[in-house]
Order: sequence, then C-alpha cells, then structure tokens
Amino acid sequence: MSTYHPRRRQLLLAGLAGALSGPAAAPQSKAESAARFWPQLAGTWLGELSYLDGAMRPIIQNYHSVVEMTLSAGRLEHTEYKFYPPGTELARNVGGSDLPADQGIELITSQAGSIDQGRWTPNANEVYQLVDEATIVRHLRDPDTGVPRYVTYWTLTSARTLLITNLGILYTHLEADYYNRPLAPPRPNTRLGELKGCSVFRYVRLGDGRLDAERQRLGELHNATRSVDTR
Repeated sequence: MSTYHPRRRQLLLAGLAGALSGPAAAPQSKAESAARFWPQLAGTWLGELSYLDGAMRPIIQNYHSVVEMTLSAGRLEHTEYKFYPPGTELARNVGGSDLPADQGIELITSQAGSIDQGRWTPNANEVYQLVDEATIVRHLRDPDTGVPRYVTYWTLTSARTLLITNLGILYTHLEADYYNRPLAPPRPNTRLGELKGCSVFRYVRLGDGRLDAERQRLGELHNATRSVDTR
C-alpha cells in the first residue's frame, strides 16, 4: 500500500528549503536596530497627505508637504513645510479669517531633540520609541485623563519610503467640539478614548538639493500666497 501523501511531501520540501537556506537570522538587538533606523531618516522627503475625521470622512482628501531631516551628533531635527489647499478650514485657521477662498497656505514647523538609542525626545512631553528595526511610535498622553491625545507611527517600509499614521483621540473629561472647547451645558465625555480623526502621510525620499524646488512647486499647486513660520 502506498504511503505517499501530498501534504507530507509539501512539509518535506519546506523543510529542505529551510535547511538549504541556512539558519534563520538572529533578531537584532535594540542598539543594532537604533543604529540602523535613525540614519535612514536623514534627507529630504516629499509627502502626499490625507486627513479624515472620526467617521472616516475626508477633512482634506489630498494635500502635501516637504520634510527635511538632519542627524548630527546624536540629535535629530525635523523641519516640515506643509501646504494646505484653498478653501479648507485648516488653511483659514493657519492663514487667518481674511484668507481668500481661492488661496492656500504654507505652514512651517520644526522639532528637534536628542536620540538615545531607541528614543527620540523632541521635548519633555513627546517621546518617540523605537519598537522594531523599522518603526517608532509616540503616545502623547493627556496628564488629566491619561488618555492619548495622539498615537503616532513612523514606519520605514523601504530605504526610500516612509509612512506616518497619526491617530487623534477624544481625550477631554468633558464633551467638547473639534477644537477641545467644552460644550454647553458641560457634561461628561461619553466618547472618551474614541477616535477623533486620523491622518495618513506617504513620503518618498528626494534627491539632494530638491527642497527649494519642491516648495516652489507645491506653493504654486496649492496657490499658497501666505507662509506661516512657527519655528
């Protein structure tokens, strides 16, 4: 009687393939992961961005940014030039209530801080923690409720691609509007800890010297007539 079984043959071939490929790579230590991750962030990145509310409806379906990151003497600096399209509430909030509806805005922000192996600390309240060789995460917790205001992930999916996901959380003790202003009459926040909104950013690495050209291109694309520098 034959003892041949297709499943047994598949398992045998899989085992042979593993043996021929050699031993599995040992997991990286935290120091090795850190030494590999942080230098890959340095450079200029072009981002395509989207922003959704808690019901997954687009607040801004498509906007852009350019990010420049430098790493020197154990310190990472992150400077972002973000372009909000005309007619959006975020453009009006940044540019002022007198911003014409057909004009967009450029917002310039910067954060910098020291790197201690798996941790980047732009300021005392913000710590990005390395969770594996390709991802860092930030939990920005509210001191009163203990609930995160934001949960942020940065993941290097390749040497030229960076994905950032930012989850905004309803964190106030009292029910509030989108800008965390308490509603009247005051009442406990029954949605504490639920999703307020999320943003998804997709970045690709640019070549050296492309920063100014991309800023000009995106400024023209979004008719950004005002630039607000918060650095």
